[in-house]
Amino acid sequence: MTIKATPFIKLLQSVLHKSVDEKLEQVRSILPSVESGAVKSTEPLARQFVMVLTSVSKSPEITPSQLAFAAELRARVDLVDPRSQSEKTIKSPERPQPEAQSPKLSDGFDRSINAIEALSRVRLKYPRQPDWTDLQNENLIQAALDTTPIEEHSVQQLWLALACDFKERLGCVESSLSPQTKWLTAAICQIAIARNFQIPTPNCLTFIEELAFRS
Repeated sequence: MTIKATPFIKLLQSVLHKSVDEKLEQVRSILPSVESGAVKSTEPLARQFVMVLTSVSKSPEITPSQLAFAAELRARVDLVDPRSQSEKTIKSPERPQPEAQSPKLSDGFDRSINAIEALSRVRLKYPRQPDWTDLQNENLIQAALDTTPIEEHSVQQLWLALACDFKERLGCVESSLSPQTKWLTAAICQIAIARNFQIPTPNCLTFIEELAFRS
């Protein structure tokens, strides 16, 4: 029997003015029941999830690890959001599959961004960590992207380029991550929540390696 979403909407509303940890814990505790189908997934519930996670991303006290976790939760919310499902249903007939298609990594990485060059631009402009604000995070990402506009695709490619560099050049050694890489991954997580961007799971990393990359 599916449980109605109303009590869980109220639980999420009750943490809107609480700490970042309490907000994340409330979302983390409710979401599995929605994913399993035990709690009915409704548009009001999805909106409340998004509202809580957006408030988390805008908190001045948020840490990079909390931001990364919020981005992960947001990606899971999108998967159970009825609005996303209906959008996919509407759009799917408009995209006929070609008869022959080159093999492509499931994460969509096209190597259009060179991670080393992107990090060099950031290092040159930001030798010290900038203020933790929405504007500075955008400036940080724009420095990495150079003249490429900040859009969902370009941010996804930057994320995947950094992940691939972590794997191929740095050997997935967490201590080898530069400060600029950590600033960039945190900024990407924040802008993904603020702009409703999807952050892909890097195909090149195992689960443990991805945890080290996000740390």
